[in-house]
This record gives sequence, structure tokens and C-alpha cells, in this order.
Amino acid sequence: MTSEGEFVSSAAKMFVSLGIVLLILMCIWFWVKRFARTGTIPGRNAKSIRILSSCMLGMHKGIYLVEIAGSVLVIGVTNNSIALLDNINDAERIKALVGSDEERLTEGFASKLAKIIRKESESQKKYG
Repeated sequence: MTSEGEFVSSAAKMFVSLGIVLLILMCIWFWVKRFARTGTIPGRNAKSIRILSSCMLGMHKGIYLVEIAGSVLVIGVTNNSIALLDNINDAERIKALVGSDEERLTEGFASKLAKIIRKESESQKKYG
């Protein structure tokens, strides 16, 4: 009789332990599912990094304009690497790149880049 009582007791402990483990796994699954959908980790500001524009150069190769904390980065991206091409801190150049929201929606990356190159060549001719 005691061996049967011990069996029931150990089976009950095993099911309770299994229930606790399953409950923990379900909580982890819901937490991962919730934050994978939003793409943000709690405590981080998702608005501090913005992709202003991009231009694909080929298969899995492109140039991106990324605004991070008030400065604009020109980043080259390939399958295997990410490289910083330029860091733009000049307020006038940033204003020309970022512009207003309406300009950003209507004007493409290539035309913005052409404007910057044109301004740079004009300033080099002027001072150089």
C-alpha cells in the first residue's frame, strides 16, 4: 500500500513540475512572439534610427542614408558586410538630405545624391 501511495505522490509531483515547465515555456513564447512582431526591445527608442533613403546597386548590394541621433550616415551594405562610407555632420548638408517629409516622399535617393555631389563640386571649384 505504501509503494502505491509513493507512486501516486511521485506522479503528482512529476505532473506539477511538468505543468510549471510548460507554463514557463508558454510565457517565454508569448514574450518572444510579442516583441518579434513589434521589432523593438522594451526600453529602446525605435524612433532614434531612421532610414532616410536607399539605392540598390545590384543583387544584395546597396547604399543607405541613415539618420542616427541628428547625424546622417551613408552606409554601404552587401551580403557579407556593412561599411560606413561617409558621416555627415554639417547642418546644411543634413537639411539638404533630410528636407521636409513631403520632399522626402517625392524626391528619390539618386536626385538627393546628385544635388550633394553638385554642391560639393561647386564648393571645391569655389575654394579649391
